[in-house]
Amino acid sequence: MSDKKYPNGKHPNSLKNLVRAWDSESAKEAQLKGAKARSANAKLRNELKASMKQWKEMQEELANDKLDSVEVLRIIAHQKLEDGDTDGAVDIFKSIAEYEKPKLARVESKVEEVKADELTDEELNAKLEELLNKNAD
Repeated sequence: MSDKKYPNGKHPNSLKNLVRAWDSESAKEAQLKGAKARSANAKLRNELKASMKQWKEMQEELANDKLDSVEVLRIIAHQKLEDGDTDGAVDIFKSIAEYEKPKLARVESKVEEVKADELTDEELNAKLEELLNKNAD
């Protein structure tokens, strides 16, 4: 029965049909690729440990010192500069600048329009005197 289903007695999933995928060259390439990946992972792991150590040290310093928000922003901006993120540092420094040098408050000016033909001579002279006295001060 099985002979009719599989001619020559070869099943498509037979272990005899497997082709050897690894030769010495491909095994060596896989070994080098694995070693490269392990070294990259080790490097990232060490960098992460170093940055975690820095964060813990900074956290201890911040816990001991009573810093205000502007000083914390300044510390973070300097860290971004050290990491090479100048755009992020510039954004933080911009927000610090708003605290250090606040924008001038708006000043409302009142414009009073007076037509000379609607005033009497006395009122017109009084307005002129008032304006001259304001400019003299």
